[in-house]
Order: sequence, then structure tokens, then C-alpha cells
Amino acid sequence: MDKDIIAERQPITEPSWDGVGLPPVGVRCEHCPGGTTQQEWEVVTVAGIYENLTTGFTDFWMIKESGSSYIVGNPYRFRPIRSEEDKKRDAVIEFITGAIDSHGVDPLNSAKFIYDAIADGKIPGVKLED
Repeated sequence: MDKDIIAERQPITEPSWDGVGLPPVGVRCEHCPGGTTQQEWEVVTVAGIYENLTTGFTDFWMIKESGSSYIVGNPYRFRPIRSEEDKKRDAVIEFITGAIDSHGVDPLNSAKFIYDAIADGKIPGVKLED
């Protein structure tokens, strides 16, 4: 054995995923297990992927943060884990969307409601400046 050959140690890193296509094994991401109308996302780690080349179906084995796991056939609702800024932005957008929905298609009425909500401090992170 040649003593001059030394194996270089490489740090173990988590696989990365930019949100394009399906996530690879080992990636922590968000998955929405329900249908297209469900809005609840959960953080999961992709533990395994089985591609059946005969049928064309792909099964994803995912582990939740709680430790429980589940398998989904042909999943498609994945996204990278959102930052706190993204979560706050989504909460404000959800409030504004609800305000518009609850006040019909009258944009003036919706705008007044949203302005008053901001002025009253009902939307966290959004305030009026003079």
C-alpha cells in the first residue's frame, strides 16, 4: 500500500434544491399533501423515491418533522422551505385577498377596508408612515 496516497475528507452536506422539478432524496422542503384546493403545507424530508418505469408512476416517501412518514404517488406540490419574510408576506397577502373577497368586486370599498386595517395595526409588519 502506497503511504503517499491520502484520501481527502469531504464534509457531508445536505442536498440542495432550487424548486425546479421534483426534489431529490435527502432534501428538506415543503409539501402540500392535499388536493389543489388545500393550502396547508408541511416540512418534510424526502427519504426515498421509487420510479416504476413500467407504469410511469413515481412514489415519494416523505418524513415529517414529527418523525411520522407517508408515501405519495406522483406528488407534485413541493416548494423550497420559505423564509420568515416569505411567511409574513404570505400572511399579509392572505389578509388582503380575504378583504377583497369579503367586500365584493368594489375596489374602492376593498381599498378603504384594507387602509383602515393597516391604520388600526391589524396587519402585522405593515404600518402607515406620514
